[in-house]
Amino acid sequence: MLETWNKIVSQYDGLKGIDYEEQLKLSVAIDEKVKTFLDELERETRETKRVVLGEVCVSEYFYCALNRATPPSAVAYTLISKGLYDTGVCETPDAFLDEVRYLVDGLSDVEVPGGPDRHRSSVLGNPLIDPKILEDEFDLSEGRDNDIVFAVLNNPVAPERLLRSLFEGQFGPNENYEGYEVLSNLIQHPGTPRDILEAIVSGDYEWEIDEESQQELVSDAQEKLGS
Repeated sequence: MLETWNKIVSQYDGLKGIDYEEQLKLSVAIDEKVKTFLDELERETRETKRVVLGEVCVSEYFYCALNRATPPSAVAYTLISKGLYDTGVCETPDAFLDEVRYLVDGLSDVEVPGGPDRHRSSVLGNPLIDPKILEDEFDLSEGRDNDIVFAVLNNPVAPERLLRSLFEGQFGPNENYEGYEVLSNLIQHPGTPRDILEAIVSGDYEWEIDEESQQELVSDAQEKLGS
């Protein structure tokens, strides 16, 4: 498995120095190889996973693996944990928890390039993520983390419960939140239920929005309801 990962790394390295548009086109095929590689790694032993993930996590292409890690799998939850925290395990189903703890503990001395702060927003905004991870991060922060709030708003798999919490302002709103931006994102979110859109049209919400912006929201919500 290490040999396979090293071949993938060499292919990414081969993209350096070529035209950007060509890079994007060629990287698609390599990205698919990463996904296949992670699926195959899941079938390996814990020790093999630990060794291989150790190399993945220190690689400059860690983010490529992180972006294609698809739960539910021990490999995915381990990569996501490394993408979110210096130490600790992300919200993980019981069926995978013991193995993920083993892998994360085994990688405790491994630092990913740029650290978790570099990857946090992209991890939480990734539509491949387990929605329970989004819920856990939102609840732990009591909705006071801008990155998490807007990751929820921009992630198509965000649970309805969180969308309702944002609409109702039950997440400790402060001066860092702008009502128009929150409501505008809710209108565009594919998971926003119809009754919230109808409430935006009728102005039935606690957010203070100026009249011009309110009319824009009404128009956008009506268009969404009619689509």
